[in-house]
Amino acid sequence: MKNRWFEDVFLRSIFDRIGHETRWLTSKQTAICTQYMDKQTVRLETATGYCNHDNYVYSWNGRDVFLCYSSKNGCGTIRFGLNSEEQEQARIKNEAEKRQQILERARRKLERHPEKYFQRIEEMKEKISDYLEEIKICIEEDDTYGIKNLEKYVEEMQTELSLWESVNIRHI
Repeated sequence: MKNRWFEDVFLRSIFDRIGHETRWLTSKQTAICTQYMDKQTVRLETATGYCNHDNYVYSWNGRDVFLCYSSKNGCGTIRFGLNSEEQEQARIKNEAEKRQQILERARRKLERHPEKYFQRIEEMKEKISDYLEEIKICIEEDDTYGIKNLEKYVEEMQTELSLWESVNIRHI
């Protein structure tokens, strides 16, 4: 059962201080968390065998809260996940950074090794063609999983190809 004090006061105060960083809590803070959060025991393989480890999870204000508990000192590390809006912002930022990296790689290749630049473009076109042929086979075999994955690869490859080709246009 959700507890208003735990959410509105306790978690809020910790989040306001640490944000998305992972931080150690005191043993008293950890005891409060273990009282209100859901326990999940995981089995980990170590060099000497297996050990059980307790983690605690909680959903708060659209974000997942994780507590990694240490039975050695009774303390734990806490981390707050991103809410849906922050996840979308991070996704957009990551996509923009990935596009920029692709453009920079293509620009360097065109400037330093133009023959390899054009060779890479041809390889991408061939790969897209191969994927499209594979999709036709998956359609015949009614393999929806294969179709979905291949369509994703085609889309990614077409995006990369268009970025590479745009570098050549800007270079002229």
